[in-house]
Amino acid sequence: MDNTDDFKMKNSGSIMLKTLIIILVITVAVLSFFCLKINDVVTLYKDKYNSQSISAMMIMKTNHSLTANSNSYKDQSQKLNKENSELKKQNEKLKKSWMP
Repeated sequence: MDNTDDFKMKNSGSIMLKTLIIILVITVAVLSFFCLKINDVVTLYKDKYNSQSISAMMIMKTNHSLTANSNSYKDQSQKLNKENSELKKQNEKLKKSWMP
């Protein structure tokens, strides 16, 4: 083997190495781009999910409050119905006692 063949071998090996490095750099750049885009989409859905979760928690809290108020009103209504029933009975007794 003479010097020109040796030089051609080294030169072609160097060109192949440079080509592989360029391909590797381009591949890394493309993968980084897609990873950033995927991260943006994931962040978007995460924010949307968090806002929906907060809305759902607020609705549940309001529902709980309304249920508690409803139960309180039911209790008050039952007490008033009992008092009303007792007053009606007393009214009937008074009517009977006043009538001859």
